[in-house]
Amino acid sequence: MSLPSREGAVALGRAAGGAPRPGAEFRPLSGLAADHVFLNPGLLFCAGNLDVDPIADYWERSGFMAASRPKFFRAKSPIFRGMPIRPHDEDWSRLVLIVGREYWEGLFDRLRAVSAIDRARSTYWQTTWQPLPLLDPSAEGSATIEVVLFGIDGTAGRWGCSATPGDLAPRASWPVGATRPTVDVLAIGRQLLSDSHQPFRQIEPGSFDEHIPRIDVRRILGE
Repeated sequence: MSLPSREGAVALGRAAGGAPRPGAEFRPLSGLAADHVFLNPGLLFCAGNLDVDPIADYWERSGFMAASRPKFFRAKSPIFRGMPIRPHDEDWSRLVLIVGREYWEGLFDRLRAVSAIDRARSTYWQTTWQPLPLLDPSAEGSATIEVVLFGIDGTAGRWGCSATPGDLAPRASWPVGATRPTVDVLAIGRQLLSDSHQPFRQIEPGSFDEHIPRIDVRRILGE
């Protein structure tokens, strides 16, 4: 999977390697928070084995200018500890993607609708998400930002932030791990995997919990 942009932290006035760009005014992530949203969708790829880029796909289908595509900031140390790393893939544990707020609502709807089914392995998963307070990795001090961590809830396990739900104070990094899948997703997975000819759009939307993303009816996956 390739990142939506390889311009490094250009929006921050830094080059890809983290060095300040000549003549550029450095702005930490916390200085961009008013007009930008921060996210990390890495678990969709490194835990969910997604082989398409839904962010690039969304930008292409929407017809947005290439210059508006999300940039990224690469931290010196992991921000999400325990995130699996696939060979020849990005080290998502250190990345924060930066997207303009005017594009966030549509991108969020696209990402939360992503689901995947692998009939060969008899697995199914759908997207989860969690906003996490993070000490700004691009600045010193106590400034904080909010990063939306996208994870997966699937028949093979649920990947996401593994911190205690009541312990959500801002920190420099968050633990990531796998837990047991929810009962709902196991039921959905069994229903989808039991009939290889049943497209997603035939699943009754009312059977989904309100907090579970709706199936993206624009695509029939797994066929």
